[in-house]
Amino acid sequence: MPVWADTRIHAASNKRRKTLTARSPFVVLFLERSGSSHLCSLLDSHPQISCGAEEFTIRKIEDDGQGHEVRWIHARRTSVTEPSPQQAISHLESIFARSRWAAGFKFKYPMQVQRFPEIYQRLFDMKSALRVVHLDRENVLKKAISKQILEQQRKDPAFRRDRVQRQFSPVRVDVEKMMGQLNRAKHQRVQLQALVDRFPHRLPIEYDQLNLDSAAVGRQLESFLGVE
Repeated sequence: MPVWADTRIHAASNKRRKTLTARSPFVVLFLERSGSSHLCSLLDSHPQISCGAEEFTIRKIEDDGQGHEVRWIHARRTSVTEPSPQQAISHLESIFARSRWAAGFKFKYPMQVQRFPEIYQRLFDMKSALRVVHLDRENVLKKAISKQILEQQRKDPAFRRDRVQRQFSPVRVDVEKMMGQLNRAKHQRVQLQALVDRFPHRLPIEYDQLNLDSAAVGRQLESFLGVE
């Protein structure tokens, strides 16, 4: 349980207050299969923190018989397909107005960062105030295996439904494909680190640390974001 879970209900009304921007706007930068949902759940459980999910994302459209990907804003009460740069920036500002203390969202590299350049540029423009939480998973082999399991779940409905089978059945691994994923993951880790280093206020969080001691990670985040 997060260290602050017991105070969440008592302070829930405070999260509804709107201000021009949070005192500590933040973004979670990460690569896929790095535990970002866990981290954002931890952040959002704090009474003074609002953490959105992947609100600037990519959606696959199948209406042309072949399928193509489009930009997509997907939030709690907002859904916009192919938003203009102005709409994307407006949504970003609304995210930072969700809490008077600390508010942010998660932003996946490389796809979301590359497909929403106006959002990255706006974040960079506000780097003096922005807090960057860099979520990393050093063990790229486990990350690649996790991705293979996810792909198997998507392709095999029986595998996805049966939790017992999912725990004990062997996972079919495409070795050549996984080696390609490993090489890409290593390269992307270097690229993301270079991107994160452009921001002065940054906090590295490691996947294994998050899983082993979320309470300690929670205290780090409180200090970094200036909340109590």
